[in-house]
Amino acid sequence: MAKNGLNIPFFLLTSLLVIASVMIIKGELKKNRFQVEIVKTDINTLKNQLTVITENINVYNKELSTLNLKVSVLNEELNYFNKSINGNGNDLTKLELKIKDVIADLRKVKSMTELQNRKLYVSE
Repeated sequence: MAKNGLNIPFFLLTSLLVIASVMIIKGELKKNRFQVEIVKTDINTLKNQLTVITENINVYNKELSTLNLKVSVLNEELNYFNKSINGNGNDLTKLELKIKDVIADLRKVKSMTELQNRKLYVSE
């Protein structure tokens, strides 16, 4: 009987230790579940932010593409304008040469007129 008397407190103590261990493990599992839920929430938040960032990048890429197209059009217009200026410059150079020729012709006419006027004056 003495043996059974020792066994009951031992089983009682062992049972208490097992129950305490189970309660501690259960508490730790609840903490871990709570932490896992927090991590899941954080992951979902990050996924949403990443989705928004990706959408913004796509919008910015479209805007950049549009701006590149506008710059390309402006470059074409600038090239056309430069060609036009060069053509006008050539036209102005030709006009200037013609004006110089006309001025030279007018000087000749003036000289000839003065010479004829002198001849007339001398002959009178």
